[in-house]
This record gives sequence, C-alpha cells and structure tokens, in this order.
Amino acid sequence: MTVLNKTKTLVLILFVTLLNVAVDVFGIQPQQQAPSSVTTNTLFPVLFESPRVLVVRKPHGIGHHDESSSSQSVADGEGECRPITPGVLRLLRYERQQQAEEKGERLYGVHRLDKVTSGILVLAKDATTASTLSAYFAQGGIQKVYFGLSAKKPQKKKQGLVQGGMTRSRNKSWKLLRKPKNGQKSKAENFAKTRFYTTGLKAIGIDDAGNDNASNFDPITNIKTVAMFRPYTGKTHQLRVAAKAMGIPLLGDSIYKDGGGNKSSNGEDTVSATTRTMLHASGLHIPEFLDQSEINVWCPPTFFNDVDVDDGEDMGMIDERDNDDSRRNILLSDSLDMAVEKLMTKNCDVPGILETMLMQQQDQQE
Repeated sequence: MTVLNKTKTLVLILFVTLLNVAVDVFGIQPQQQAPSSVTTNTLFPVLFESPRVLVVRKPHGIGHHDESSSSQSVADGEGECRPITPGVLRLLRYERQQQAEEKGERLYGVHRLDKVTSGILVLAKDATTASTLSAYFAQGGIQKVYFGLSAKKPQKKKQGLVQGGMTRSRNKSWKLLRKPKNGQKSKAENFAKTRFYTTGLKAIGIDDAGNDNASNFDPITNIKTVAMFRPYTGKTHQLRVAAKAMGIPLLGDSIYKDGGGNKSSNGEDTVSATTRTMLHASGLHIPEFLDQSEINVWCPPTFFNDVDVDDGEDMGMIDERDNDDSRRNILLSDSLDMAVEKLMTKNCDVPGILETMLMQQQDQQE
C-alpha cells in the first residue's frame, strides 16, 4: 500500500477497535453520523456495483475476517477475547454504514483473497445473491485472472498446467501431492488446477547520475518473470503453491520463500526485502444469474505503487526517497503494463475480461 493508504488503514482499524471496546466492555452505543471522509477516501475503491453485487479493489495486507491474538486482544467481563484487527467484511460494512441504514444493505462474502493478495473482491448485497454466487465460485462458474511477479525464471515450461491435490505442510504452507501411482485416474482430495503463462520483464533502473541502465538497485527491481494465472479451482494458497511448483515463487512471499534471486549459505531460498507479496487479482467474469446481467471487471496490477514504508522509517526521508524512485517506478510500471497486455492479448480465453481491459486502455488514451 502507499503511505497514505497505510495510514488510512491504521486509523480506520484503530477507530473500529475502540468502538468495539466501547460497545462490548462499557455498553456505550455509537451515535449515528452523517457520512464521513472515509466514504469518499475509501480503502476499497468500487470497481462495479449493482443492486445485488459489490466488487471492490482489496489492498494487500488485510485479512478477510477479523484477526485476534493473545497479544492483540481485549478481555471482556467473562474473560473472553475480542478480535481487535478488523477484516475486510467489518471494514467494508463500516465504510458503507449509510447504505446499510438507508437501504438495509448487508454485505456477504462469497469468496476470499489471501491477506497478502490485492485486487478484485466480490461481495453480495443479499442472502439470495450470496448463496448463488458462493455456489458459482465453488463450482468453478466464475472466471478469474491473476498476475504475479518472480525473481526467477520458469524451470521447465513457460506455460502449462499445474494440477493435483493439495495438503498441509510446514509453517502454515501447503504443497502439491504427487501424481497418483499405478495409472490411477481418480481425482485427488482438495484438487487444484491452474493454467499459467509467463513472460520476461526488462526492469530498468536509474543510476546515481539519473541515467537509465539495466542495473538493479533493490530486490523489487530484481524481476525476471511476469506470470498470468488462470485458476479453475479456488483452494487456499493455490496460486502461490502453483508458482512455487513452477520454479517461480512469488516475490515477497515469506511462506514459500521467494528467493529474491539469491540463496542462503546452506543453499536454501531466501526472502526478498519487498514488504508485499506480488500477487494481484486482475480479471473477473460472472455470468448472468437471477436478474443480474453478466459482469466483467478489469483491475490491472499496480505492484510498484503498493510497497509499504518500513516500520520506523523516518517520514522526513520518504519524500526524498520517493523523488529518487519516482522515475524508476514509472519505468517499471510501464514495463509491467506492456508485459500484462502481451500475456492477456495472446492468452486470455475469457472474451469479456479481455474486452473490458482493452476498453479501459482506450478510455485512458483519449
């Protein structure tokens, strides 16, 4: 997230936390207020909205549900712990208080994005829509496109299919199971299927004199691969596991050891210094259902604008750093845009998503 968005997140989380404490512990009821600046300066920009569906852009670093821990909790009178880190649903319901009061809106989650993932998130506005869309997602009726970055090149193929059962592994990670033996054709438990396409990214840096060159000045510019993912299932960590299996772990993924292009002293992959995992939900197609016409959404990745400020960093140094990096980030963003367009125009098999992307590009050029 940018510095401004990170500040908004912290302020909103703090406010909701204090409000929850007041209600749960002291019995204080909040007064109804007119819409505040939070409504306009939202953490979740609206990408599409209809009477039944809300589609927003989720920032990275926010979980779907509220989070709690022994070190981040408030005990109520009975000794139970209340979550104090709001998730997407709580934050969105807070932002949309006016809609809830005026229209009786209640948002329902119908799918999830990992905490580290940014991009398109779909919510339903009523129970009937929620039930229908949840079934669509579970049955593979929703078409999705994701993009990711890696500091490595594919080990074998530049494109192909990653599929198999997934099972829990160490340190909160998942892994693909081996193929069934003896020619068994039965589908593995927790089966995941992902098609992928890759291309290179020429990252251009800026030297001390302000000249363009091919040098890499920090881990975020050490990018060798842009990957386009077409998941046909929706399993936990599916794309992160697929990227690891392809030999291109995602930059910034601490669980699956992104490598950052380097090895530790014992030969294991290390983790780069970038503060976010480079995975973004970019495209979505929902077919017609009930009285809702089909929905196509395009939300391009903006990885080079989404890097957090390190905790404890001197705010006085941020402007200077941003000035030094602004031209580099523009060059990187342009290179990323070209790679994304190349992968989409050559490989996207969902006409509605591709057409929406091209229309947005045309509108931006006019």
